[in-house]
Amino acid sequence: MGKARSKWEETHLFTRLSVGLLLIITLLQVIGFSAPYWREDDPVVSDGPGVRVHQGLWLYCVCEDSCSCENIAGMPDGNVNASWLRWSQGLEAVSLVLMLLCCLLAPLSVLCTDSRDVRLALVAMEPFAGFLNLMAVTIFAINVPRSSQQWCFYMCAAVGALAFVFHFLYAFGTRNRLHGAVSEVRPTIHAQMVKVPMDEHMFRKLMKREGMFSL
Repeated sequence: MGKARSKWEETHLFTRLSVGLLLIITLLQVIGFSAPYWREDDPVVSDGPGVRVHQGLWLYCVCEDSCSCENIAGMPDGNVNASWLRWSQGLEAVSLVLMLLCCLLAPLSVLCTDSRDVRLALVAMEPFAGFLNLMAVTIFAINVPRSSQQWCFYMCAAVGALAFVFHFLYAFGTRNRLHGAVSEVRPTIHAQMVKVPMDEHMFRKLMKREGMFSL
């Protein structure tokens, strides 16, 4: 008798790839959200020759031989209190919270539960988080010259796009997993139908017990 496979091994390849992708993009989102490398001030605005000023959503850093970072609220720049920056901050914050929730739900949906509600929450929340992320990046891009944009800005833009890749991988993997489960359980259902005649209500009840009416 062969060794029983774990629930992770039984999960569709695309679903496993989507969970790994989700963990990676959430880590990138945390870095982009907190790091002060969304824009770099022009040399004219900087404090002198060889001095670079980097700005993120929450911090700004003045760098020469070394870097000194402070809260963005203390930055001597009129853009700090601009409404567009507040919008970018807020949208990125909500996006990050949703991604962190997805990081909790994704392993749960694969290893611990077959709940349809958990899968639906993942399918809905992650692309919505990506949409909010792309909105924040777009607002930032409209108000900051392209020559000043830095790597955190581009990384968060990529995260927003990858959130939709996760959506399609997870949805496709879950769908194919359920189709495979239908094939496996069909003989059992057929045997029970032969033994006991059943109406449509009884058939649906049996299918629901086997998980066929889950997403």
